[in-house]
Amino acid sequence: MPFSTKNLTFLDIEISSSCNAYCLECNRLVEIGDEKFVVNPWHQFLNKHYPVEKFKKHISQFGQPNEVVLCGNSGDPMAHPAMDQIAILLRQQFPYSYIEIETNGSLGKLSTFKIIAEQDIWIKFSIDGLEDTNHIYRRNVKWNSVMDNARYFISQGGKAIWDTIDFVHSAHQLDDMKQLADQMGFSKFEITKRFSPDLDETIVKLANEVPQKVDENFSMNKIPLKYNNNWFENNFIIPKCLKDNGKKQYLYLESNGTVWPCCTTAQIVYHPNEPDYKKWQDYCEKYGEDWNNLNKYSLDQILASGFFNKDLENSWQSNYCLETCMSTCGAKISQISSVPS
Repeated sequence: MPFSTKNLTFLDIEISSSCNAYCLECNRLVEIGDEKFVVNPWHQFLNKHYPVEKFKKHISQFGQPNEVVLCGNSGDPMAHPAMDQIAILLRQQFPYSYIEIETNGSLGKLSTFKIIAEQDIWIKFSIDGLEDTNHIYRRNVKWNSVMDNARYFISQGGKAIWDTIDFVHSAHQLDDMKQLADQMGFSKFEITKRFSPDLDETIVKLANEVPQKVDENFSMNKIPLKYNNNWFENNFIIPKCLKDNGKKQYLYLESNGTVWPCCTTAQIVYHPNEPDYKKWQDYCEKYGEDWNNLNKYSLDQILASGFFNKDLENSWQSNYCLETCMSTCGAKISQISSVPS
């Protein structure tokens, strides 16, 4: 089932690849050993902002998705210096869509929060604990800034969500977090499942550590393959980017103008030492450099490419499947009653 904007239901956008935090699971950091992380020196698009005029031109090609979420892989949307203009553009382009901004809450001017509230755009504040625990994962995030911004946004009529990850180190504060959210006027309180439970102890140990910065010549050890050639004997892919046989579709727009099936596939380019990067290089050699970049091609041209039109879906039934697809959308046959057609 080829991708198209006709059935697009969910659009995820990275408006900025800049952020003030040092969360351990972020692409901004690279793990180089047990309990050792350094600032990712490699990716050329880190710490950049989507130019407003280019963004305006690009999003006009995405139709009218049901949901538009500003989250991203390496940045915080509120780090964009023109987030107020972006908010207005989003509502003008997607007048009937649910629009949400996801942020650690410590960035942005109060005037920007006011404009976002006026555009009927929700903000999901990622708050992982209280004053004595939020910084454990959200390193370098100032608690008072989060609280001040959230209170002001809500006071301007903004619809806010308190979202917390189910970390062990803050589990004892869930009731208190929920009570504080209610007192402040948050519209919703949500709990998100953590991505890497194996990092539970490391996150606490490194709460007060400032990651080391290394130059671009820094080299990392190659990570071994996670899946062998027999993976598909007992597993298969249930794609989230093409749900209900393509009747519901997801797309991800990176801050450099590149288009991806989802945010996890876009993370391939951040990790040149992992196996998926070589597969991605093969696709770029096949289709040409920047083949999925809106600065060079239209969205229709990108979605009509061999990757979106056939290669991605075909790979789900072969050993050339991207490992990020396996880890994100993979399923074991033994865990369900039947294999989808």
